[in-house]
Amino acid sequence: MKLPWNKVVIHHSLTDDGAKLSWNAIRKYHKETRGWSDIGYHFGVEWVGSHFNVLVGRPLTKMGAHAPGANRTGIGVCLIGNFDKYPAPVPMLRHAAKYIVAPMIRAFEMDWPDCLVGHNEVTAGRTCPGVLFDMDALMAYTQLELG
Repeated sequence: MKLPWNKVVIHHSLTDDGAKLSWNAIRKYHKETRGWSDIGYHFGVEWVGSHFNVLVGRPLTKMGAHAPGANRTGIGVCLIGNFDKYPAPVPMLRHAAKYIVAPMIRAFEMDWPDCLVGHNEVTAGRTCPGVLFDMDALMAYTQLELG
């Protein structure tokens, strides 16, 4: 199935990023508790060891399970952390822009800047990606990567 990717939907995990890899715990929760076929997101960014890593979730050939109303058209990207409690670290935003957001926008020829949205913009009643998440900064870093 070819999916019409036209947006990148940004999320936060609503969990503190700890010493352990949270991505596997999120995948387990989505599969075992929610009963989904895989983790709901396509990509993630998490601090692992001494640097931020891009984590792969669902393949882009599969519809996401991350944002009702945007699962079929939106690539789900989860930044690990609780950005209702604290702001996303600037290096995390830069990493997401450089290695996920800008490449997806280019690859699928999405309409910039309307294609980059927070979960709260496509699903009512959410604070995700967090009340302290700086979407303007992510947009600016993405613009730098897009040139």
